[in-house]
Order: sequence, then structure tokens, then C-alpha cells
Amino acid sequence: MNEQRDIFPVGSVVKLYTDKQYYLIIALLVQTKQGDQEVYFEYEATILPWGLNSDQAVYFNTSDIETVVREGIIIEPATSNYLTEIKKWIRDNDDVAKGTTNLDVSK
Repeated sequence: MNEQRDIFPVGSVVKLYTDKQYYLIIALLVQTKQGDQEVYFEYEATILPWGLNSDQAVYFNTSDIETVVREGIIIEPATSNYLTEIKKWIRDNDDVAKGTTNLDVSK
């Protein structure tokens, strides 16, 4: 697993351990339901090259990332400040459950 604990910015393209797809990160720190529990994921992404399909939102965490193909959009200092705030929120809200990535790679 990727033990690097960086949060990658929107626009980053990554490959996960679970399959051979490439994913474009479109949102950070997303809250959603997993089963009956409210959880958060560090990322929401779309599968490349197909783009956004609201029925197929992909959620995952940094630990699921095998490779960062291209780091996303960085506009300083806004991006650094935002990524720092996300890391702080994750650190300070350990009572909020982190979602478990379970991708159906057969699609």
C-alpha cells in the first residue's frame, strides 16, 4: 500500500492497486453513505478516458493509490492552504469513519 500520506490535488491522475484503470481526481474529502454508516473518502474520481458519469462515482483514499501519473492543479498559495486544511480535518476528526474502498473492477 501507498504509505505516503500526502493529499493530492484535484486534477491528479492516479492508478490504484485494485485494477488497471486510471482515475482523474475531481473532488477531495467527500462524505457519503457506506451501508448504514456516514463515512468520508479522501477522493472522488472519474475513470479515464470516459469522464464523469454520476452513476459511477469512484471513492478511494491515499492508501489505495499505487502510482501518481500526474499531479493535479496547483495554484499557490490557495492549493497548499486547502490541502493543509484537509490534512488537519482528517487528523482532528478521527471519530468520523473513513470509508473502505471496494471497487467493482469488472465494470
